[in-house]
Amino acid sequence: MNTQLSVTDGGLILAKLRAKPMFLQEICEAQKGDKELQAKITQCEAGIESDFQIGSDGCLMFQDRICVPKDDELIQKILHEAHSSCMSIHPGSVKMYKDLKKMYWLTKSAHFRPVSTDYPLVKLANLYVFEIVRLHKIPLSIISDRDPRFTSRFWKKLQEALRTKLNFSTAFHLQTDGQSERVIQILEDMLQCCVLKLQGSWERENQIHGVDLFRETEEKVKVIRDCLKAASNRQKFYADLKWKEIEFQVSDKVFLKVSLWKKVLKFVRKGKLSPLFIGLYEITERIGLVAYHLALPFELERIHDVFHIYMLCHYRSDPLHVIVQTEVEIQPDMTYGKAPVKILDQEVEKLRNKSIALVKVLWQRHGVEQATWEPEEAMRNQYPNLFTGKIFGDKNS
Repeated sequence: MNTQLSVTDGGLILAKLRAKPMFLQEICEAQKGDKELQAKITQCEAGIESDFQIGSDGCLMFQDRICVPKDDELIQKILHEAHSSCMSIHPGSVKMYKDLKKMYWLTKSAHFRPVSTDYPLVKLANLYVFEIVRLHKIPLSIISDRDPRFTSRFWKKLQEALRTKLNFSTAFHLQTDGQSERVIQILEDMLQCCVLKLQGSWERENQIHGVDLFRETEEKVKVIRDCLKAASNRQKFYADLKWKEIEFQVSDKVFLKVSLWKKVLKFVRKGKLSPLFIGLYEITERIGLVAYHLALPFELERIHDVFHIYMLCHYRSDPLHVIVQTEVEIQPDMTYGKAPVKILDQEVEKLRNKSIALVKVLWQRHGVEQATWEPEEAMRNQYPNLFTGKIFGDKNS
């Protein structure tokens, strides 16, 4: 922590404190013991052009990121600070990884071994000794879930004899440190690309090494990314063909899309019968380029009255949409009488053994599209006035 003092014109003393993490100093000291990083430092001092450079504090940088040497204790300290410290409050694996990636450049490798879920504990112990201890020596700690095979007395005694610390995950926090959390996420991404090839034969495959699998997966991810981009461009091309610029004017009538509020507000009906649009509403003001102010009724006072243009549907005035109200006399049995106005058409429907004369009747308080075909004989008996003189002779034209 650096402290700077300054005196103002009024005689006041201002103290400026600058906090600097001690990790930077520890990393610079640890770089001196790493042969690979020392070789990079030598190249930078010799003026060889590369992505590596020496910072103002003497630390080796890779594209403005501090190079972290292969020091397990130092890496664990950095990850613990980013994952479990009181200042970080565990922001999540993705955000934590992105924050660390902006500042640190780490070189790491992973060793994966596919196993079956029905392997007994003895077989797992043999694989552990043959694959892990033989190649990487005895680990300092192991992180695992609470599977009965890992919580058994045999497994605990084995790790106690090897002086290995056991860390178990919980139901609400499946990974207990940031390093394993990130490795598991990368492994899931890799296996998703290889699942079509390996399918259900994981235990019969040979060892999957992190470096080789990563290179193969990186090539597949590049191909998948190119295919997704081509598909996205194709869909964009089709969408642009139907796209058109929409603009409303003040005093226009519009419908309001309400499908986004089905779970918030009820509009007359619910479920499949609920309306997609309601209205009509008048536009009173244009706000910006893509928003409009509507004159909403009192029952919609809970809704903000400014809407994006994609939520509005333009209404085109049509005189046929105007419904003239007429008085209807309701009978005691809650029905109303209807009388025929005139006959619109006449035809004969021929069946196998007989022919039936039909007439198309226009009813009172109904439109032409609601006219019905009725038997001519029944209509003639009930409404003989429709079949007299010239009216029926020329089909009531």
